[in-house]
Amino acid sequence: MWLPLALIAMSTLVLRRSTEKHLTSRISAGSMAWLQQVAAVPFMLALLPFARFYLPGQLSGTFYAITIFYVLAQSVDVILYFKAIEVGDISIIAPLLTLTSVGSLFGAYFVLGQVPTFAGILGAALIVTGAYLTTRKSRTHVSAAINNRLAIAIILFLVVFRGFYASFEVISLRLTNPIYFNFVTSLLGIPLVMLLIYLRGRHTGRPLVSRELLAGVRRRWLGFLFVGLTYTIAFTATFAAKLASPDAGYVTAIRNAQVLPLVLVGVFFFHEHVQSRQWLGVGFLLAGLACYLRV
Repeated sequence: MWLPLALIAMSTLVLRRSTEKHLTSRISAGSMAWLQQVAAVPFMLALLPFARFYLPGQLSGTFYAITIFYVLAQSVDVILYFKAIEVGDISIIAPLLTLTSVGSLFGAYFVLGQVPTFAGILGAALIVTGAYLTTRKSRTHVSAAINNRLAIAIILFLVVFRGFYASFEVISLRLTNPIYFNFVTSLLGIPLVMLLIYLRGRHTGRPLVSRELLAGVRRRWLGFLFVGLTYTIAFTATFAAKLASPDAGYVTAIRNAQVLPLVLVGVFFFHEHVQSRQWLGVGFLLAGLACYLRV
C-alpha cells in the first residue's frame, strides 16, 4: 500500500514544484514560503472530517515536543528551499534534491532504528553519483554561476538537515494520523514562517505584506490554489506512506523520482540548458531510485 501512496506524493510534488518555480519568478521566495501553506489550509480543513481529530489533552508530551521541534525545523527548511529555487536553475536543484534519499536512510537508521537493505545502500551510491554529474555544468554566465553555487550550497545543507529532522515526523504520525499531523504542523508553521520573514525584512527593508504582493496574489490566485491543493495531497500521501512502509527512507526515494520530469520542466518551460553529462547523471539517479523498488 505504501508504494502507490509514495507515487501519488511524487506526482503531485512535480506539479507543485513546477508551479512554485513559475510563481517565484514574480513573487519573492520569502512570501512564497508562507503563502503556499496559507493556500493549503482550506484543503486541509476539508480533509479533517475524514480522520480522527485530537483534543490537546488527548496527546502526550512526546507528541508536543517532537511536533514543536519539527515545525521549527520545517520553517527554516521552507525558507531556504524557496531561496534556492529563486536563485538557481531547477534543472540543477531537482537532481540535487535526490540526495535527500541518502540523508533519509541515515536519519531513519539513527532516529527510528530502521536498517536499510543492500539494494537501499546501492541505490544511495548511484544517487550520489548521479547528483554529482547533474550539478556539474561547463562555463556559464558569471552571475548565473554564482547564483547556482549559492543554490547548491543551500540544498546540500537541506539534504543533511532533512535527513535528521524529517525522521522524527514518523514518531508523531504513529501517535496521531497523517491528516491531523499535516494540518497541525502547517497551521503552526504559518505564523512562525511569517515571523522569520518579518524579522529578516526589518534588516532588508522588505515588508512582510505589501500592496504589490497582494496584487500579485490576486492576479495569480489560480496558481496559489493549485499549489495549496498539491501541497496538501503530497504531504498527506507522504505521511501515510511513511507509516505503512518498512523504511521511511524508501518513501523519500520514490518521491525523488520527480527528478526527470522536473529537469524536463526546466528545459521546456524555463528554457534551461541541460548538457549530456547531466543527462547521464539523470540516468544514474533513476537507476538508484529503481533499486528501491526491489526492497
